[in-house]
Amino acid sequence: MQAKKEVKEVHKRSLFIAVFIALLFLLSNSAFPFVIFEQNFECNSNCNCTPSDLGWQGATSALSIVSTPDPSAPAYGDCSMKYTDNNSHNGYSPYHTFAPQTGLLKVSMDLRKDWGDNYMIYIVGGDNNPSNYGANIYMGRKFSSESGDPKMLAYFDNTYHNLEAFIYDTWYHVDFIINIPTNTYDIYIDRELKASNAHFRGYGTVTSLRYIKFGYTSWGEVSGYIDNIKISVIPEPASILLLLSGLLGIATIIKKRI
Repeated sequence: MQAKKEVKEVHKRSLFIAVFIALLFLLSNSAFPFVIFEQNFECNSNCNCTPSDLGWQGATSALSIVSTPDPSAPAYGDCSMKYTDNNSHNGYSPYHTFAPQTGLLKVSMDLRKDWGDNYMIYIVGGDNNPSNYGANIYMGRKFSSESGDPKMLAYFDNTYHNLEAFIYDTWYHVDFIINIPTNTYDIYIDRELKASNAHFRGYGTVTSLRYIKFGYTSWGEVSGYIDNIKISVIPEPASILLLLSGLLGIATIIKKRI
């Protein structure tokens, strides 16, 4: 009888340890946010595929899957997507869709610009005009008369805002933390916060996001790369609490049955 009681206690402790570990897992970055789109362009060992094979649309003739220049910088793989264009594509053209989102998103990517005086632009857009509406980052010339290096990372919300100088032929890791209901986002460059509550281009008009696009302004030529795109949904606090309550409820029911 004593042995059965001891076994029962062991089962109880094991159950609560398992639930506790599950809760820690769910609260860790490995569980939240939930990835809804991810692309690192590692189609095969020779990078022998096309952007269309990977679901890219629009002016895909401006795109190519190539061996990653300086692969030690992003340190994720051997292939990247190259973008080389001039005004023959009227900018903003290549794009990829993802399931429409209306809440909180995290968008991450590695970017590199090799040459071109005009602005190379990366956009997370939505609604009926994905070229103009949404979160964005520009790699191009300085947008003001400030002194210093003219090559700048910036964003645009109907006014240009400089973030920091960049260097050609150098990879940069960019994260957007996007709040679609408020049409605002935070911008991190190499995991350092550079802008808080930046307004969407088209602020106040965007109800959902469903495109990732990139291009350039409408003059000259430009060449650059994108790699390691990841788009994740960030659960709202109420959703997390509901999930945790459910797990605790299940644990309580199981405990009563032991």
